[in-house]
Amino acid sequence: MLMTNYTRKAVMGFGIIFIMTIIGAVAGYLFRVVLAKNLTVSDYGLFFAIYSFMFMAFILKDLGLGQATSKFIPEAIAANDFRKVRFIVIFSFLVTISISIILLVLTVLGSHIIANYYLKMPLAAPLVRLFGLIFFFFAIEALIVYVISAFQKHKIYAFFQVFRQVLALIFLFLFFMFSVKIEYALLAYLLTSIVTVILFIFMSRRIMPEFFNSKYGLDKNLSKNMLKFGVSTLLISIGGLVLQSADSVMLTIFKTTQDVGIYNAAVPIANLLLYIGSALSVVLIPLTSELMIKKMSGTIKIGIMSLYKYSFMILLPLVCIGFMYAGGIITILFGSAYVSGALALQILLFGTTVYLLAQMNFSILSGIGEPQITARILIIGTVVNILLNLYLIPKWGIAGAALTTSASYLIMAIMSTLYVQRKLRLKFPLWHWVKSLVISLIMIGTISYLKHVLKLNLYLEIAVLLVIGAVIYIALSFILSQFNWNEIKTIINLIKSNKSE
Repeated sequence: MLMTNYTRKAVMGFGIIFIMTIIGAVAGYLFRVVLAKNLTVSDYGLFFAIYSFMFMAFILKDLGLGQATSKFIPEAIAANDFRKVRFIVIFSFLVTISISIILLVLTVLGSHIIANYYLKMPLAAPLVRLFGLIFFFFAIEALIVYVISAFQKHKIYAFFQVFRQVLALIFLFLFFMFSVKIEYALLAYLLTSIVTVILFIFMSRRIMPEFFNSKYGLDKNLSKNMLKFGVSTLLISIGGLVLQSADSVMLTIFKTTQDVGIYNAAVPIANLLLYIGSALSVVLIPLTSELMIKKMSGTIKIGIMSLYKYSFMILLPLVCIGFMYAGGIITILFGSAYVSGALALQILLFGTTVYLLAQMNFSILSGIGEPQITARILIIGTVVNILLNLYLIPKWGIAGAALTTSASYLIMAIMSTLYVQRKLRLKFPLWHWVKSLVISLIMIGTISYLKHVLKLNLYLEIAVLLVIGAVIYIALSFILSQFNWNEIKTIINLIKSNKSE
């Protein structure tokens, strides 16, 4: 009963977080769209060229202590050891601020080198310095979010996730009303970070009362354990961070900021699919963990097989439609100046589809207590990404970057699938996936034919053909027995049991 109460708390808490994260993600996406619509393609690319570089430069900002707070603070609270709680918070902030100051100083001192040799734009040095200041506050912000999560203030955590993105968007709108400059976009980020830190200070007594109700005491063993845990989790984070930023950094080195700008119109569209993986992780990690403890591996297999089947059944038609309308989607969201990124978007849609499988596998591996396998796979994927970028970007530009990312995703999906198969002895629903792909292709073929027959404007065409495509896809899925109501009921009952017990 105690375990199910914790699981219910986790599922409900993460459910709130996920919904609010989606809202925040929409605001963050709109930030990109507003930038793209108002800046030149080159300036938009310059923004993300510097952003990606600084993102990688600040990887070591907290030595993984953010993740460590999520483990050690709840343990200390459970043990009623509030002295440890106070030490964990102070130690984490001191280390993060100290390292971030060093990184900021190095950024300022090296800004001309970065501008000259990385950006190939000597006049961009002030922007590099400003980005360094922004990432200094980003580091503090990131730790704040981890601390709020560690104290299990789910609603406040969700509020901060949305607040940061929405406030940045508001500042951007206000500044662009006066003048459209890349500096104002940076200022919107900087002010948002400063306001977020100030707000946390004012709310800190409510967020972490245990911190204020205890005395500080030095704990060398605890600090060593935190650093040991933090550095080990940092290795996993590094893989993910490099995968996010390596393409833009290498495009800047080998190509132009205009290429970076076009590529960063395609990437966020393709990455929208990964929120499905994030949503599934919310269910898979706590569910798999609990069922493993209860030695219910048979139930795990049934649930996982069903999720594999139906997640791809939902995803494939969306990917096919995105593939067909890649140019139109980019034009609608970012403008015609970015339409040359359509091929990159099509390639990335394939990559994010297979990475969804990797995301699910990573969640399962974490749930069964094998996170080190995920770390190994991410490191291999990162190395492959960097090596392929060095070869493909100089030859094929943004298409090469997209191919590299998709290849890395495919390798991680294959490796993680083999590990999950070995650990749980699963047989993946390949025949079901093949049928879903065939149905998707029939749907797309029909839409493609009607697209040439019907002469409508882009918006009406998309609306009409999507409805027709949905009807075809659902009808064929029923005809080919893609739906199994017993499996769907099993998934629903598993989730319900975790919420109600």
